[in-house]
Amino acid sequence: MEIKNSDFVRTVEEKFSGNAFSHLLGVRLESIRHGEVSASLDLKPELLQQNGIAHGGVLMSLCDIVAGFAAFTVAGKGEAVVTASIQVNCMRPARGKLLAIGRVDKAGRNIFFCSSEIYSVAADETLTLVSNSSSTMAVARKL
Repeated sequence: MEIKNSDFVRTVEEKFSGNAFSHLLGVRLESIRHGEVSASLDLKPELLQQNGIAHGGVLMSLCDIVAGFAAFTVAGKGEAVVTASIQVNCMRPARGKLLAIGRVDKAGRNIFFCSSEIYSVAADETLTLVSNSSSTMAVARKL
């Protein structure tokens, strides 16, 4: 994929710092690369559902956050991206610390196709896949 904004790392950091919902959840950016962003989240009691595991809405949000910020890494300077659609699969109960990785699979002129995975991180740093997503991000030149 072509780099349209050579300052994409700073763009993502600025956009993330202004994303109040990500901060409300407790999401932390871990890495930013062209076409890929990773983030982590420690599950707090208020993010769990009645059975003591991550609420599906939290998993969907985390998938959306990393895919959306990955899309920002391939967008042009001054362009924004918004979620047009997202399909999330919850495969296992999620507990403890989560690691999410979002990628741009194909970047078009107006639409980006993205994917993400969420892993539970064990005490020994073993990763277990708990969720994944496929999403479509739309390029917004005026918001």
